[in-house]
Amino acid sequence: MFTKEILLKSVFVCALETIFFINIVKSLIIHETLSLINLKPFDYWRILHSFIKLDPYMPRALITHFREIEVKIVSETAWTTGSPVLSIVKELCNSDKINQEDKALNPYNMFFKRLLGLAADRVNKLCKDLNLDDEVCEKVWTIMKV
Repeated sequence: MFTKEILLKSVFVCALETIFFINIVKSLIIHETLSLINLKPFDYWRILHSFIKLDPYMPRALITHFREIEVKIVSETAWTTGSPVLSIVKELCNSDKINQEDKALNPYNMFFKRLLGLAADRVNKLCKDLNLDDEVCEKVWTIMKV
């Protein structure tokens, strides 16, 4: 559930991260900040995703900083114990049928699409670093999707 409190805390963390970035403060890590204000990484990601797109004049370096935070959340932090992501995965695994039109699943669909995009980027980079031809890369990606 998305509440006013989650929205305000998320915007606060975005503002705080912007200030930290501008002043080159690196003593706090994002998961520590989220923990201090009792905000789940997935809930923050939902706002961060929109925040990044909010200002077309946001400096490229700041966008990169927020993208790095987003990648960390999607690939690591959102998978911690008590995460709504884990809850929805368990629910979907135990469900006989999945209703893709369920509006409650919308944020999770976006999250998993982002996760799939990150996985594709990593597979492509790995294939390129290993000098694998396109056919082998396609097979690797097919195996990853299954």
